[in-house]
Amino acid sequence: MSWTRALTLFAGALLLASAVLATLGAPTGAPAQRVVITPGMGAGQVAELLRRRGLIRSGVLLRTLLRLQGAAGAIEAGAYRFSGAQNLWEVAHTLEGGGAPVTVKVVIPEGYTLRQVERRLRAAGLGSVQTYHRLFAQAALSRYARGSLEGFLFPATYAFTPGEAPEQVVLAMVRRMEREFLPSRLAEARALGLSPFAWVTLASMVQAEAGSNAQMPRVAGVFLNRLRAHMPLQSDPTVAYGLHIPANQLDYARGDFAKPTPYNTYLLPGLPAGPIDNPGQAALLAVLHPSLTVHGKKALYFLVGRHGHLHVTASYAGHLRDLRLYR
Repeated sequence: MSWTRALTLFAGALLLASAVLATLGAPTGAPAQRVVITPGMGAGQVAELLRRRGLIRSGVLLRTLLRLQGAAGAIEAGAYRFSGAQNLWEVAHTLEGGGAPVTVKVVIPEGYTLRQVERRLRAAGLGSVQTYHRLFAQAALSRYARGSLEGFLFPATYAFTPGEAPEQVVLAMVRRMEREFLPSRLAEARALGLSPFAWVTLASMVQAEAGSNAQMPRVAGVFLNRLRAHMPLQSDPTVAYGLHIPANQLDYARGDFAKPTPYNTYLLPGLPAGPIDNPGQAALLAVLHPSLTVHGKKALYFLVGRHGHLHVTASYAGHLRDLRLYR
């Protein structure tokens, strides 16, 4: 073959390769979109993700381009904005620039139990119920918990990164709760005769019983007065917790209130075996600053009646009257 012929073929091959590259590297015209790259994704996975989303035509070509530019191993996790008007080289440049931080926002409401928190975290894609069930049984993760972490996961809005280790998720909630245990508050609890564990246990009951934050000091006052008078606390939510049913499903006729569990405060004196939910700050502070009297007398009974109104009395006769009028 002559040199002229060889050069012609080579030039033709270059033109063909250039045409293929131009075609494969051209903008796809896909709609602008946000793409989240999670920790640990390699260049090949990223390229395939962008190809499936219609933002590039060739994952192989993008992966090769990234490797030639030395960026294949430096793609940061984050949120990236791509436009179908970008060519392959512009897509690669966007990847090299890094993405915006990505977080998974999880709201843990006041009064959620461990089982409810497990389901909320699973729904957020942060791990399985089984994993959290195991971790929540590790009371040693908190300085003050016993038996489990019930009561010691602070209700709040949390921002986690995708793929965050469940252990770190749990520790974040435990550590946030421990910020509530200020020395001054622990001293106030001791003055009321409450250990940190008893304080949280009582706060969890206040959280479950009160219809609003404003009602909590009055509910806490009734419980504290009953403890001091050695009266049974008779809290329906504790009975329900021990039976693993919602409080509104308790049934006297079925004998629910006569069933012995470590949480039945109708049968057992004092506080239940432990917290029945994870109380918020308002409930914790209500226990430390209770409203102990009603009309100048010790408050010993309460009822959250129709329309969520709280009725507090100092006598059983007054309580029977409230039951007749407001339930």
